[in-house]
Amino acid sequence: MAVRVEGLHHVYGSAGFAPRAALRGVDLAIGDGERVAIMGPTGSGKSTLVQHFNGLLRPTRGRVEVDGMDLWAPGRDRDHRLAEARRRVGLVFQFPEQQLFADTVWDDVAFAPRNLGLDEDEVAARVERAMALVGLDPDLGRRSPFSLSGGQMRRVAIAGVLAMMPRMLVLDEPTAGLDPRGRESLVELLLRLHREAGIAVVLVSHDVDEVAAVAERVVLMRDGRIAADGPAADVLTDAALLARCRLNPPATGRLLGALAARGVPVNPRRVQPDAVEAELVAAAAYLPAAPGSAAGRAGAPPGGDQAPRHGAAEDVRHRGPAEDGRDAGGAAGHGGTGSGDGRGRRQAGRGEARS
Repeated sequence: MAVRVEGLHHVYGSAGFAPRAALRGVDLAIGDGERVAIMGPTGSGKSTLVQHFNGLLRPTRGRVEVDGMDLWAPGRDRDHRLAEARRRVGLVFQFPEQQLFADTVWDDVAFAPRNLGLDEDEVAARVERAMALVGLDPDLGRRSPFSLSGGQMRRVAIAGVLAMMPRMLVLDEPTAGLDPRGRESLVELLLRLHREAGIAVVLVSHDVDEVAAVAERVVLMRDGRIAADGPAADVLTDAALLARCRLNPPATGRLLGALAARGVPVNPRRVQPDAVEAELVAAAAYLPAAPGSAAGRAGAPPGGDQAPRHGAAEDVRHRGPAEDGRDAGGAAGHGGTGSGDGRGRRQAGRGEARS
């Protein structure tokens, strides 16, 4: 599975309105099984870019390919190419629960597979698989989606995309509006989908802490162009680069950076939470004693006189058991047209599945 864009330009505007360039010559390729975050400040072109991945938007200029298919090349089979791209690349819009409309959870998740013309046995199998992947109890299938919590409704919307069995899942600000527990749960879901279903995950976000938890690779956008593209540890620890894009380093990186500046032997380039935890555990002997602890009451210096000079933290870095991006331990399948309300976008995208 691969998505590639070359020389991609997109200009918004219509009669009577000044044109606005959202993308200015973007070149990008995302391969099978990657975990990629596309970041940038508001107006940088993130959402516009990903809506080209399965043909929801037509480029003003440039080329878009999905598995080698040029989506907008002339030809009688163009509608087929676009429909196939929307099966392979599923897009989950912001606040996807606003796109729910069926009477029951089951019918909502089943909408897109039915539009493919699949028999009911195959539809049922896809619905069951999708609900299991997002952690929804099968008994919820009989309930109205509007009787569920906000987090559950979002999982229903993601399940509706997964029922198309895409090979790449693109999510635009998927945790927007969720409480901290809901955000954490959704991040865990994305990691599990990548690990268990082998789906490439593309996360659009300006939340650096969320990106640090999910992504192995970060594409940083600014003013419709790509400002940086590289491993998450490189991009997310480059404070000057992030500042130019009006972003701050993730909390994990700031913590390790502050400790390293005080002489604690940690690698400040770790950003993934499990890797950061491993660094902290390995360097525990060097960390200040907690107020109220026996060491703190005694006034003993961190680690005492016998604190090792080449200890566990160095060993962790050389062995590398918790590298960034390694896990410890979900819509244009529903689609849209890029305009109109949520239901219209979803029904229009789903209708493409008939092509």
